[in-house]
Amino acid sequence: MANQDRLSLWFEGGDNFAQFEAQVSASGFSGETGYVVFGQHVRNFLDALARFPITDEITLEIGQEFPDGPLLVLAIGPADGRGTLRVRVSLAADDDRSRRVSTSFSCVYADVERFAQEAEDSLRLGGTAILTSDQS
Repeated sequence: MANQDRLSLWFEGGDNFAQFEAQVSASGFSGETGYVVFGQHVRNFLDALARFPITDEITLEIGQEFPDGPLLVLAIGPADGRGTLRVRVSLAADDDRSRRVSTSFSCVYADVERFAQEAEDSLRLGGTAILTSDQS
């Protein structure tokens, strides 16, 4: 069985701030990072994902205040006219931004809806949200 492309976001904290860790593995590339995130910033991203259809790319950037670039860029947008979505992820190591991985994979709306609910629950209660590629 082939490895499935995968993004996982782990959160622990509270309503205002949460610690997060992100891991991605896709197309033979992988990386991870972590930092502290403002919970409302993530919720705004999740609220935008709830709109159907997604007509423009929706982006979450964490750590964009750093002069050498963000730690995480997660973008989800249309991949084709049939409802497939493209997930783009760029991660930088929190201790050395020159160590960076960028990759992408495709998924469907049901995958994004499940991921968004898991992320919302994880922000409130702690836990992990996982988004995987569409293997159909």
